[in-house]
Amino acid sequence: MFGRKKYIFASRKNNRRRNVIITILIAVLLTLLAVFVIYPIVRPINYSVTVEAGSEAVDAAAFLKRPDAGKPVQLLWDVAGEPRWNVPGEYPVTVVYNETSYNAKVYVVDTQAPKAQGCDLTYLMDQEAQPQPMDFVAQLKDATEVAAVYRQAPDFNRKGTQQVVVLLTDMGGNETEVTATLTVTDDQEPPVIYGAKDRLTYQGAVIPLDDGIAVIDNQDPSPVLTVDSSAVDFSQRGVYPVTYRAVDSTGNATEITVQLTVGYRKQSAVSIENLNPAIDEKLAQIVTDDMSAEEKCRAVYEWCRANIHQSTRPSDKTAWTKEAYRVIRWSSGDSFTSSAFFHACMLRLGFQDMMMQQEGTQHYWNLVNLGDGWRHVDCGRISQAIEEPVFLLTDQQLAACSAQAGGSYYSYDAQQYPPAE
Repeated sequence: MFGRKKYIFASRKNNRRRNVIITILIAVLLTLLAVFVIYPIVRPINYSVTVEAGSEAVDAAAFLKRPDAGKPVQLLWDVAGEPRWNVPGEYPVTVVYNETSYNAKVYVVDTQAPKAQGCDLTYLMDQEAQPQPMDFVAQLKDATEVAAVYRQAPDFNRKGTQQVVVLLTDMGGNETEVTATLTVTDDQEPPVIYGAKDRLTYQGAVIPLDDGIAVIDNQDPSPVLTVDSSAVDFSQRGVYPVTYRAVDSTGNATEITVQLTVGYRKQSAVSIENLNPAIDEKLAQIVTDDMSAEEKCRAVYEWCRANIHQSTRPSDKTAWTKEAYRVIRWSSGDSFTSSAFFHACMLRLGFQDMMMQQEGTQHYWNLVNLGDGWRHVDCGRISQAIEEPVFLLTDQQLAACSAQAGGSYYSYDAQQYPPAE
């Protein structure tokens, strides 16, 4: 009997312990439910707001789960202050809403890849500082810091051109590749400027100062020529400086300053503005649009040979525009007149051209570049000893013609003109 009571007492004791544990577990579960389920639902403030890197601020209203214009909302940053908007990360903030404070966070993220363009570079062999990956990058745009590395390191000891691929990675891990061209050269030779010489014009007779100028570089096929004529006043007599500057792709530069003399205006002076329309009208009778560059050049050459008659009246060697216009009006002149007319036609057709003078005499011809190199053309040839037409000839071919005419018919200062090879 005593044993049975003892068993019942122990059983009741175990039941009470089990009930207590169950009660505690239920309380814990209810608490967890309230904290992790119910409270987040009824909490009026979001736990976090995510903004893209590069933002300058975050709207406090973004933390509200439901818009409530009647109750103010305010952000209070901790002692570290506002987020670094261009640095991805997690930033704590206190949101004060309806006089109640809530802990929250601002997440700054970077999801946008960098945007950039490749930048071609020329590197001079053996120079001290080699280009860095970022040197090949232009117009870089990204909200965060960007690191640049070569996809494959270029060979700065191999002369020539090579493709360089640069990998750009921002702080968000977004990647972009840009491609550029590296030119490795040992070029230290500046361009050569041909045709830069003192000139003469007259009051009101504006002349193009870049015509008859050629720039040749030993490696760069297209060196840049600039003409500084800012000091020139064509309306006032005087002597003015004109500076020609040529720069190649490596940065080598040549600069030449000459003088432009603006003299008394002559009644017979012809401005380039008056000459060009007359030349265009004449060209419309000589060439057609479907002609090649060489065909246009030959058509002008043959027209000059057939239509410009030799005249005993001397040409005005100080005014090529006047002599070019003389052909249109009178169809007569000397070799300077023919050369001036051919020069005007080539310029209007978009070709490079230089008027050349026989050294020590008064014979003139042209050096024209149709896009494939310089060649000699003589529209005013009068020597009967020359058997072939002087049309698009190289220096060597011209020398052979000169030999036929006595050896010095086409002698000239080769340093003043680009080579015709």
